[in-house]
Amino acid sequence: INACNELIVFDKKSNQVLYKKNENKEVFVNGPMVQLMTVLVALDYLSLEDSITVTEKQIESIPKKDGNLGLEARNNVTVEDLLASMLIRGATDAASVIVSEVEKQAAGESIASLMSKKALALGMNSSDYSKCDGIGIDRVKTTAIDQCLLYLNLIELKSFSQLVEDSVYNVKSHTETTNLNIADKIKTNVPILLESSKFFNPQVSSASFCEVNSEESMFAYFYHVKDSNNDKVFILWTNENSNSLRLKLLTQIANTFQNASLIDITQKVQDKLVNFSVSKDSLTLGNWIIPDAATIFVRYWQKSDSDQDILQGTFNTQDSTVNDVELTADLSTIVSNDDGSYKLLVSLFVNKLELGSFMLETLPVDGKKNTDQNENAIQPTDKANDSHENKIIPSPIIYAESDVTTTPVSTMSSYGWIVIIICVAAFSLIIVIVGKTIKNKMGQ
Repeated sequence: INACNELIVFDKKSNQVLYKKNENKEVFVNGPMVQLMTVLVALDYLSLEDSITVTEKQIESIPKKDGNLGLEARNNVTVEDLLASMLIRGATDAASVIVSEVEKQAAGESIASLMSKKALALGMNSSDYSKCDGIGIDRVKTTAIDQCLLYLNLIELKSFSQLVEDSVYNVKSHTETTNLNIADKIKTNVPILLESSKFFNPQVSSASFCEVNSEESMFAYFYHVKDSNNDKVFILWTNENSNSLRLKLLTQIANTFQNASLIDITQKVQDKLVNFSVSKDSLTLGNWIIPDAATIFVRYWQKSDSDQDILQGTFNTQDSTVNDVELTADLSTIVSNDDGSYKLLVSLFVNKLELGSFMLETLPVDGKKNTDQNENAIQPTDKANDSHENKIIPSPIIYAESDVTTTPVSTMSSYGWIVIIICVAAFSLIIVIVGKTIKNKMGQ
């Protein structure tokens, strides 16, 4: 973990972030990582079966490099071959042809504009594709969490899986009689996918890699680990210069989180809330609920003797049984609202271990304060049909943005402040009127 500058581990089974480190820190990608977005945009306009005839203009400014298809003018190549060479090796000549064709299909709209719109639609609000060429020659500013969103969307596409399922891709456009100048095979540049490599990891179903050109060397890896027990996506940046140490790191990280998972304890928390109340300043508050029908997860990690204790504060036992859930209120965070409802920050304890905190709230009260904890008691809610849009995950994993915002206790209601403001304004007006009256009399 320490070797990763930025790291996100996403558990696809629970559809939640399992671990994060510097997930919102500004980082950069180029080459194949930029082309991931190019591929995602291209699939909106092109079909894998389409064929494109390469023009001189499309490839004239593209430098030759390892991993390129070796395209020349008048080559007739399928979109599938072009996209595969981008995903597997970051082929810049293929990317240039794809960008040109996509812009033509999009009625001349620039690839930068199309990528920016796609990023916005995916919720990648910290990524800047506004000046992106789609080829990956220039860097793109982004964050780990944004790139995680991109990769998650890609691996859900059947066409993406089709292109990266093999570590060696056979180029269909290369035959005994046609396109003899282009590569006949494309081999991945991430050895953990190659059976012939000592770093081979059979759990890894897809992977992408780039070396970011910056003042200090930085290497980015995105990969998907999937087997009968795991379905996790890893997004990481490291400045480890040794290629072999970086490849070992990928497997070490995957192994570390192999026994980590998330457990939904929403129902247990709701059961606890039925009789949960707090008292402050002679006021008793009950009827607490979880805001926005959110789901509460805790992170479970069954440690082995060889595992480092990196997930401190995590619920860890020999099994994943949640025997006890307790909530402790922080009375200093009680906030009253104009509609008679309240908010409160509570700490969560699972099996006597504190795992984090989250906000509770009461329902609005029509014209009165919520003083009777048994009145309109909130019963446990059936969460079976809840979507994954609203989640609360106790620390040290992640919070919904508003879930840990605390506000000092109000010492006076908003109505009291309104009365004071009106009184001050009236007093000021009286002073002005009296002053003018005195001034007029003195003038006479």
